[in-house]
Amino acid sequence: MAELETSVIVDATAGEVWEAFTDPHVFAAWLWPASFGTVAEIDAETGGSWSARSTSVGIGVSGVYSELEEPRVLRSTWVWDGEPEVTQVSVEASAESSGATRVTITHVGFSDDETRDDHVQGWDDCLSRLVDRFETAEPA
Repeated sequence: MAELETSVIVDATAGEVWEAFTDPHVFAAWLWPASFGTVAEIDAETGGSWSARSTSVGIGVSGVYSELEEPRVLRSTWVWDGEPEVTQVSVEASAESSGATRVTITHVGFSDDETRDDHVQGWDDCLSRLVDRFETAEPA
């Protein structure tokens, strides 16, 4: 099975990163480009489900949480609408000496390298929008 790992450093606390992944409005704002008209539903508890859907391009993804350790670890399944493959995603937030937070995505269980490679590009794009979100946010 193929897997990927990628990370970024965001100018935010682990708590703010946690909110970016568990608040449906915040998650929808950065996950995909604004033109996708993303809507999300999130029940952030072990066994709870989450989903994100585009109102303009007709894609969606969902999963079920297997582990949540606020504000550091979030693990869930990942299933694209209409696809049979179920993969596993882990999001880990760790403090950097600068006061920023490293966000590491580990996504495992891909049936082949090509599918994994598509997700590498996708996660890099998503995480770039997450970094931008915190760079342009107003200070608290």
